[in-house]
Amino acid sequence: MEQYNEILKLKAMLEEAGIVFDFYPRKELHDEWDGYQICYPADAGRVCSVIEGALTRGGVCDKLEIMGLLTKEERKDGIVKGWLTAEDVFARIKKHWEENYGRG
Repeated sequence: MEQYNEILKLKAMLEEAGIVFDFYPRKELHDEWDGYQICYPADAGRVCSVIEGALTRGGVCDKLEIMGLLTKEERKDGIVKGWLTAEDVFARIKKHWEENYGRG
């Protein structure tokens, strides 16, 4: 199985939509962890962190884990939500982007 298809797919979707974000290979941030991270929006005002790697919730099945942009119900279960597809996460980010930055 190819690794990291979902986070790379999400990266392409965000780029195509013109949504501003930062993209990191996780080894740049933490030597003992593989995978990738997307921080939305770019720079200091992060609203959502998206990660995919061997140790993330759903990572072994090519799914994404997020912190931020959770529903009220999801927040009852904790601060992160895993097992998401690129489309799931893109919909959350796109909605926030349009509501807060007026782009659509």
